[in-house]
Amino acid sequence: QDRSSTGHILGRAHAQPQNITSERNLTPLSCGVLRCLTHAAMLLGTEQDTPSIAAVIKPPVQDVVQFLKEHIQHDVRCIARSTGNNDDEAVQIIHLVLVNIVNNLGQQGANSNIDGNLTTKDSRRVWEDTFMTTYLNPVLSAISQLLQDSSSRIVQDERLGNNPLMRLVYELDFPNYEAIVKLDPMCPALWRCRKKITIKYLSLKFQEYSQGCDKPDRCEVLAEFLKKVCA
Repeated sequence: QDRSSTGHILGRAHAQPQNITSERNLTPLSCGVLRCLTHAAMLLGTEQDTPSIAAVIKPPVQDVVQFLKEHIQHDVRCIARSTGNNDDEAVQIIHLVLVNIVNNLGQQGANSNIDGNLTTKDSRRVWEDTFMTTYLNPVLSAISQLLQDSSSRIVQDERLGNNPLMRLVYELDFPNYEAIVKLDPMCPALWRCRKKITIKYLSLKFQEYSQGCDKPDRCEVLAEFLKKVCA
């Protein structure tokens, strides 16, 4: 018998852990993104029927909209921390996932094994696995490259006037040798911010790798090591 509690039972956002953990078959990053999408959907639902959204939150809260906004902000920070990016880039990740969902609407419905009411643990697990495979993995398995492409499009957007500062930050202009030798303050090489090689960063890159399609080597030993170290 399924005795799982129904509704939103996470409590206040400030009481949530700062790091995302994996749940069931979801990776930590997939779990964080899915949680953020859930809170965003609930917030959107308050535009139409706030009492119905409030009814699923346990324990009850007074300001449902503020409650959900705080959770979304927390989710974004967790995604940023998990990927080693800033909050703006975490929002870009959510945007890229939403774009992929819109571009692939209807694919998940092809799975006849999904119980639309999600009344059992098995039905919820099947839905999560299908959602992750169809909508999350294609984005999260290549998130570094997708973020780079997205940032390039933003910087090159003529409506932003090709902002010189943004071009400098995102290193779109290659410095000449003379600028490097003279340590020109406008030389992008002086402002580069490289990712630190840490266990957390290694875990993120492994998540990207493992979420890719048809990988011949699942690296079970490395996966178990990272699971224990990053727990």
